[in-house]
Amino acid sequence: MNNVLFGAADGMDAPMASSLFGYCKIGGYEYNPARARDLLKQAGVKPGTGLQLIHPTGRYVQDKEAAQAIAGYLREVGLEVSLQTMDWPSYIATITAAPDKNTTQLHYLGWAPAFLDASQQMYQFRSRFAPPKGLATSFFSTPEIDRLALAAERELNQDKRKELYCQAARKVWEEAPWVFLWVQRFPIVYSAKVTDISSLPNEMFYAKYARPVR
Repeated sequence: MNNVLFGAADGMDAPMASSLFGYCKIGGYEYNPARARDLLKQAGVKPGTGLQLIHPTGRYVQDKEAAQAIAGYLREVGLEVSLQTMDWPSYIATITAAPDKNTTQLHYLGWAPAFLDASQQMYQFRSRFAPPKGLATSFFSTPEIDRLALAAERELNQDKRKELYCQAARKVWEEAPWVFLWVQRFPIVYSAKVTDISSLPNEMFYAKYARPVR
């Protein structure tokens, strides 16, 4: 976090940011290369297996450098990882290709719900949003998570709705369709001569009530 992202991110403890309605803290992934090597062996993955990690450059904070660091960690557990970057339109076209045309092995992607609610976050874990229909680019699908997410969408009671999203999030965390890394911070900079500037962690800020500092 500090070496690559200069402290501009916080490690994830759930498959969504804490700023979203429906978030509940679950846990974290420990750094354990020996365990990773054991899991790869159990899965029948031989040392030296080659993988390609694709990533954008200039779309996220330190994205190229982060991809390089991730590749380094994967190499530490015996995988041969090659990196490829491309412009953003080409990148999106690549990861959202239909299954019969999709050649992606590993990819680096940020997910930022425009409205701060777990409903949009859950799109990436629901079968109906798999490419080419949506951005669920891991092609992850389980009937139970589909059921919980749909039930939460239809639930009017906020407490029950939050609990349904929490149940879905726990199952996503256990299944681990992604390696959930960090939540990017969104600092804003403005003159010390003004006050009452506010912001949201979805790349939006508000100056409607800005006024000079007295």
